[in-house]
Amino acid sequence: MDAGITMNYPMAAVTCALAETGELILDPTLQQETEAKATLMTVFDKTCSDIVTCHTTGIFTIDELERCSIASQTAAAAVHTFYRSSMEKKMSKEADYRALLKEGRKQNTATKA
Repeated sequence: MDAGITMNYPMAAVTCALAETGELILDPTLQQETEAKATLMTVFDKTCSDIVTCHTTGIFTIDELERCSIASQTAAAAVHTFYRSSMEKKMSKEADYRALLKEGRKQNTATKA
């Protein structure tokens, strides 16, 4: 988010593993991915309504794809909420820092006069 690279919008990627039992596992471990019958890594735009890209491995039905997509969409929304709160905190700290610098300059000017 703060690498100095211009982006049109932030994206959130979520991996969903589909276990042999049919259970969906969001953000699976390597072992869970290896044991899964399929994995789907989906990238969402900032609105979480559009899929930017999707990478899949394994065999799955259309219904399983839809279940993974819906679960991943919900998780991506949480990621975007985290992005937003992190940026708000960062901007607040930067504003506080700028205010301190400005106050320090005023005090230095007053002391010199």
